Amino acid sequence: MDDELCNNIKNYTTAVLMFISRQKNIKIEFSDLICNKCADGRYDVFGEITIIFEHSSIKNTIVFETYKEHTSFEMEETTMDFEDNRVEKLYKTAKSCNNGAAFVENLLSVYLDYEIRKMDTSKNKDEFMKAEIQKTIDNNFADINRLLFIKKINELDYKRDLITCLVIHSMDKNLLPDHPVVRFTSNIIGSTELDNQDIQAQVLSSIIFAGLHNINGNNRNYPNIKLSTSSYKNDMEYIRHHYLVKYVLDPNMTIFMAWIRYCIENFGVRPNNDIFSFLDSTVVESIFKYIFRERNIKYVNALDEAIAKEYPGKKDEVLNSLHNVWFMCLILQENIDRDIESIKTSFHAIRQLPESLPVFVYLTSNVISNNFKKIWPHLCSDDECVAKFDKFAELYLHLPRRWSDSHVRG
Repeated sequence: MDDELCNNIKNYTTAVLMFISRQKNIKIEFSDLICNKCADGRYDVFGEITIIFEHSSIKNTIVFETYKEHTSFEMEETTMDFEDNRVEKLYKTAKSCNNGAAFVENLLSVYLDYEIRKMDTSKNKDEFMKAEIQKTIDNNFADINRLLFIKKINELDYKRDLITCLVIHSMDKNLLPDHPVVRFTSNIIGSTELDNQDIQAQVLSSIIFAGLHNINGNNRNYPNIKLSTSSYKNDMEYIRHHYLVKYVLDPNMTIFMAWIRYCIENFGVRPNNDIFSFLDSTVVESIFKYIFRERNIKYVNALDEAIAKEYPGKKDEVLNSLHNVWFMCLILQENIDRDIESIKTSFHAIRQLPESLPVFVYLTSNVISNNFKKIWPHLCSDDECVAKFDKFAELYLHLPRRWSDSHVRG
């Protein structure tokens, strides 16, 4: 954007907001401003405007986010200069009317929880949303409208997360057009700007993953959503993004296995590369922590068995790919003493190494080098294992000669 035009927009916006607010102690900040010239000659400006002000010793922050087809605002948690007991009082009130069978009391309880979360910065909002969705599922969706109280429904991120979590965690239900989940999500989707490709993909990717929308035109659940082949394929790509993946990491691995199946069948396993090569490091790290959450190979074995059973023709390629990922993540850990057995399992399961590793791996070469020294005596029991270990060292450390020559036989 032209600097002069950008400054004029900032100055004008600042003057308007300060005049409207009628507050002396107000600060206005701009970030990520992008200017788009329309066909009629006018300009659209996208970005973020943050308004920070103080009232009665309470610091408030309002964030306006503007996109090409969508605008939302969020009021962040207040910061106070004095001791506040409102949260404690609201908790007491919420507990006194937490009868799930009484509709009015139930809604009041949800509303009080909503007010508490606005003040209680220690509360994990995403975990709270998942817990509320699970309550709704356990109650057979009778009180599904309670989910509207968790956060302002006009915020794009909340729309996306609510639809994604609700649909994914209801996948085992018979989701027909008259099902409460379909009706509820249809109303939210109907208020969303699907003309924007990025917003469309974020909102619809979970529906495509759950099999509630397809490209063949037989879409009874969401008949008003018409997607071209290119749009459908673009929306599919978002199934591997972090905002969706975090909701498939369920305790019993049922949903996660469904996601793995989708990846195998739609994204495939690339030759000489790992099954997660199409994912960013944040997603890979989340999956790794999920699989190794008990610091053992319990879930690794469960995943291996499920894949071997469902994909006998692809199992060698898929399992080799998975264990390359597990080895890579394990060898990057600062303290691997508890992970030696897991590393051994993946080392011996790998039949072919990938041609290359993600760039971030090479940023931790000191950690990797120290860990290779630690695992050497546990992995190299014979000449065949030594030769295999040298190939790992060459890939991970770019060694010009064999690891065994330079570090052990010296």
